[in-house]
Amino acid sequence: MNYIRIILFSFVIVLFTANVAKADVGIGVSPSKLVIEVEGGTVKQESLLAFNPGDGAIEVSIGVEGEIAEFIKVSPEKLVLEPEPKPHARPIKNGENFLITISPKATNKEKRYSGTITISGGAVPGSQLGGNVGVGIAIEIRVTPTVSIFDYITRTHMLIAGAAVFVILIFFILKGAGLTVSFKRKDL
Repeated sequence: MNYIRIILFSFVIVLFTANVAKADVGIGVSPSKLVIEVEGGTVKQESLLAFNPGDGAIEVSIGVEGEIAEFIKVSPEKLVLEPEPKPHARPIKNGENFLITISPKATNKEKRYSGTITISGGAVPGSQLGGNVGVGIAIEIRVTPTVSIFDYITRTHMLIAGAAVFVILIFFILKGAGLTVSFKRKDL
């Protein structure tokens, strides 16, 4: 009976003296979805604002998944996000921008690609807190056909140019054969 009292008393003391740790951890991103139109063969840049609504600094990394991964580069790939001051308010004060560079290949017809950019993070090395958080951004990229000078040349333009080249070519062939062509004005 005495042992039970000692164990119970010890348990109560441990409950009252235990430190309870609580921390908010999170990642926010703006915008939450991107729809981008870019001409094939060109480069376009967009930015994503990442912020930390939690209590402590977190180290985050960014990744690209899906069809868009082959022509999207993100910088920086890793950074530390300091927490936003409380109470949280707009505009974001401690957020960091990720620069997204989009460089699709040239195309002659419109194409649509989709994918996700993920930002995930965890405690800064040496921190007492642990855990991981993450957020994903849906991205749709519409690649439009490459615009060139040939898009403005019609069949009529090609026929006129071909006829002019043909006449000039005949003129040089006849001149090489010894035929002279002269344009003289006759008085009447």
